Amino acid sequence: MRKPKIRKKPPPRTTSSRRKLKEDYLRAYADAENTKKRCAQEIEKNSKYAVSAFAKNLLSVADNLHRALDSVPEDKRGECEGLTNLLKGVELTEADLMKAFEKHGIRKMEIMGQVFDPNFHQVVQEVEDASKPNGTIIAELQTGYMLNDRILREAMVVVTKGGSHA
Repeated sequence: MRKPKIRKKPPPRTTSSRRKLKEDYLRAYADAENTKKRCAQEIEKNSKYAVSAFAKNLLSVADNLHRALDSVPEDKRGECEGLTNLLKGVELTEADLMKAFEKHGIRKMEIMGQVFDPNFHQVVQEVEDASKPNGTIIAELQTGYMLNDRILREAMVVVTKGGSHA
């Protein structure tokens, strides 16, 4: 008859090895949580700015609608019923486009009278005007747009020079 094998008990874990296992577990858990947060932020950023390329293409449409409205002098607008109806249609189209822009976080920059900021504006021309502080925006040649908190397109502006520094 054979003697039964006696299994040895595993050596008891020391306190230091338990502590190390616990620290390793906590580090791995924290790393997994940080990765999860980074992924969530990346997904949010991607969805927030996914329309930027499409929106940039639509900015020229908005510009052209605005130019169409500006091309008809104020004194000629009421002379012809056909012209009045056409202008009304263009105005409504432009308004609908602006509503769609707002719905997706795209908005016009309001810049007139502000001081030039190279992060948001592109200077096209400088005009002597001692009555206004140097660098004040006095004309907007092309509207600038923001997509949420990012620049979609810089505004092209005319600024003053020669006045006191702003």
